[in-house]
Amino acid sequence: MRNAVSEQFHLQNNYTHQEDFRNSVPFHPYDRKIENTWRYYYSAINQWLAIKDVDASLLNCYQSFIDTHLALAYYQLSSRWGGVPFIMQRSNDPYISLPRTDESEVLSRVENMLFDAMKDLDEHRYDAFQDANNMLFVSKDVARTLLAFIYCNQKKFDKAMPLLEEVIRRGDYHLEYSKATEYKNNAECIWGYHIQTRNGETCHPCLDYKDVILTAAECLYHTGNVSKAKQYINQVCEHKNLTVDQSDVLKAIASLHYQINSPSYMNFIRRNEFGESFMGLSHHNLYQLLWPIPYDNSPLKIQHIG
Repeated sequence: MRNAVSEQFHLQNNYTHQEDFRNSVPFHPYDRKIENTWRYYYSAINQWLAIKDVDASLLNCYQSFIDTHLALAYYQLSSRWGGVPFIMQRSNDPYISLPRTDESEVLSRVENMLFDAMKDLDEHRYDAFQDANNMLFVSKDVARTLLAFIYCNQKKFDKAMPLLEEVIRRGDYHLEYSKATEYKNNAECIWGYHIQTRNGETCHPCLDYKDVILTAAECLYHTGNVSKAKQYINQVCEHKNLTVDQSDVLKAIASLHYQINSPSYMNFIRRNEFGESFMGLSHHNLYQLLWPIPYDNSPLKIQHIG
């Protein structure tokens, strides 16, 4: 999962910081980094399913934690590839032929997994960086945030808003006065992975509190509370020393997602149909908002449908 998140984060940043999107070169299905990211996710899923099977045959007490980790993997996959194979049975043969599951069905299944998992999760500050046990035992806020992001990708903003407001209300996480693009294991990190770099440890985020605030602003806009949406925008601007034109609230949120290198930037662009008006993609290049499934070198031989 660490490697998958790291590769995905770098791919998104490299792609979204091109200067000319109208003449941009899309990712190719034989791109090695695309293949590696895909492979890492499905390898992680297969290993989570192996642990899930062992637990089910013994104590059967870790299912909700494992399901939340699986939900993250499928959220990340669907965010970048749309429809993907949805696997919930471990396979000894990684080269199995499976059709893609429609994105709406993937999100619906993940929604159900998280809704059920939340009943068994505890309220605590999640910290994946201390040891393997802490990494396993995700908190209810983790599931709330992830479920809210799933709802947003389904454009169910009215259902996402209460979950995000509860994360904000509880106060286990808060904005830091720090560089806009800085991601560390601090009060903003809801879920991330440490990555070893030449300059030392860095954090690659999956779920981040800056993202929670901006996504809450987006939900408020779509549910008619523009004034409170602007309050959340101002909070991010204040803590990250940023300025945005708020005459168009959604474009202001898009600008902040871009300026902080948000892991949810492309999700926001796609669900709000900003590929042309904000990113500058030409109309015939809007397919580039999703990545191509890798060709035959992928860990799964996919039946390309549609």
